[in-house]
Amino acid sequence: MFQIFLGYLLVFFSFKLGGIELSPNFIGYFLIFIGLKNNLNKSVKFSFAKPLSLVLSVCSLVGVLAPWVKKLFNISFLEPSSILSKLIFFVFDLAVIALTYLILAGYRDIEKNEKIDIKLKPAFILYIINSVVLIALNVLVFFISISLVNNISMVLIFVNSITNFIFAIYLYLIYRNYNIALYNKKAPKDEWYASKK
Repeated sequence: MFQIFLGYLLVFFSFKLGGIELSPNFIGYFLIFIGLKNNLNKSVKFSFAKPLSLVLSVCSLVGVLAPWVKKLFNISFLEPSSILSKLIFFVFDLAVIALTYLILAGYRDIEKNEKIDIKLKPAFILYIINSVVLIALNVLVFFISISLVNNISMVLIFVNSITNFIFAIYLYLIYRNYNIALYNKKAPKDEWYASKK
């Protein structure tokens, strides 16, 4: 599960140096894919999320290569301001929202199946806020000229960054809570077996 947290960390916080992305999203989504692959037995939701994370990883890689392809072949429909590009970004964000929901729903299955409490409610609240903000940003970019609503978009981007940061921290807390809960669940048995030896 640590790979899922690390993957989201790379997705949420990408850094650029001289126009080169130092933590490309496709690596983050691929780490999420690996994390899901290693935990398929824990929830059926992870089985649905796994191929989606791989698709997002491939799409992100295409996104990294797109500027060079656009320059090389002079393709105008790949311009960020084109309707096709806006539509692709919107569908991509919807896929990210779906992936995050499936992962959180998978964690909820783990809670129920293993009868542990990993405190998921705040993560779902952050997920809802983040999803609404992402959709609002897409609506602004798609239907309205961004220059007309620059202040609103900047506020939404700021809110999105803050919720991403908190959500990434909370994913780590879920991972930690899961390990603690499993340890506490197994510890009494281990102590009982030790006392019988």
